[in-house]
Amino acid sequence: MGQVFAATKSCRTATMVGVANAPKALPTQRDMAILGVIDSARDQMGITQQGLALAIGVSQSQVSRIFSGQRPATLPELLDMCGVVGMTLSEVAQRAGEC
Repeated sequence: MGQVFAATKSCRTATMVGVANAPKALPTQRDMAILGVIDSARDQMGITQQGLALAIGVSQSQVSRIFSGQRPATLPELLDMCGVVGMTLSEVAQRAGEC
């Protein structure tokens, strides 16, 4: 069965609808490596999770859940996080591949 997504007004998140008990996708090692690069850059710049959350328009708890692998980041969130730390997603992915 395919997944159906409904975007919110801000287009920042997509939520699954109409799929009862759908299994949650676990973050891959590559996902966590990408998030690790962003988190490390954020920390080196002295940006708190709260500051990052404010910059990308989500709560600090959502940022924490993203970096701990409890919830996936949306593409717009990833792009925004990369922008906050002054990198492109391509640069982040390349650095993550070196980990």
